[in-house]
Amino acid sequence: MASPAASMPVGQCAFLKRADAMSTSDLAQITPPIPQRALGHPCIILKHSSNPSAPTARVLITLISSFGCSSRGDTTPPWKRPHLARHYPDPTVLRAGADCHSQRPDPSRPFIQLKNGEHFDLPTWTNVTQVYAVPVACLKTWQCNSHKQVTAESVADLLQHSAKVTAPSRLQAVHKALNATVPTPSSGLPTPPSTPPPKQRQSTAAPSPAPSRQVNQPWRPLTPPSTGTSDNNKRKRRTSSNGDHGSKAPKLTPPSPPKHSPKSPKDCAVSSDKESDDGWTTVKSKKNKK
Repeated sequence: MASPAASMPVGQCAFLKRADAMSTSDLAQITPPIPQRALGHPCIILKHSSNPSAPTARVLITLISSFGCSSRGDTTPPWKRPHLARHYPDPTVLRAGADCHSQRPDPSRPFIQLKNGEHFDLPTWTNVTQVYAVPVACLKTWQCNSHKQVTAESVADLLQHSAKVTAPSRLQAVHKALNATVPTPSSGLPTPPSTPPPKQRQSTAAPSPAPSRQVNQPWRPLTPPSTGTSDNNKRKRRTSSNGDHGSKAPKLTPPSPPKHSPKSPKDCAVSSDKESDDGWTTVKSKKNKK
């Protein structure tokens, strides 16, 4: 398959597409940005990029126009037209086509010559300061003028003239864009990173305590492990027995029974037993009256 630039050799007269006929990315790559009114014009290919066989090859072009001349009889040049004269304070930047009744602003500059004795159908000029770097995809065949090509001598003369009168910043921008490497859609996309394996989600629950291991010893009875409940009960019993302030309660000692000296039965007689307030039984003695 032939490269896009194969049908667009240097010197070829081509046609710059309109905005609605080119992709947004191609339009954005035109350097410097081109006015909308400049689209849809014929042009001359002055130079190819360093790799013209690449699908994203670019070319350096200069636009050509009849500037309103509708026939060969209408030969008024643009710098003499009232509505165009203000755009060309220095008309020497314009170059005229040969054998098409075009007037030259600078007679010392030769006409633009076409190969095989061809000529433009209408009076034609080009502004050598209006050069653009465009993708080849922005160009198409110039209908019935596809066979028209500018001679190599005229191409070299236009490049030399453009280098003298074009702003250095514009020349630097177009030549940088002309040799810039534009990534293709297949190779320009970044390779997506490999997806790492999903990490295992760690459980946040506290580990269950290991069961207490009891050793069955023949010389010692197997006792169940102590629980917090029994310890709490012991602590409660100890606290309740200590009183309000934790001091020990006084120990109650039963009173000792009264000691009586041995007397005869005539001296005393048991009257009655009475229960005292403290719960102990007391004995009252009573002397017999003689």
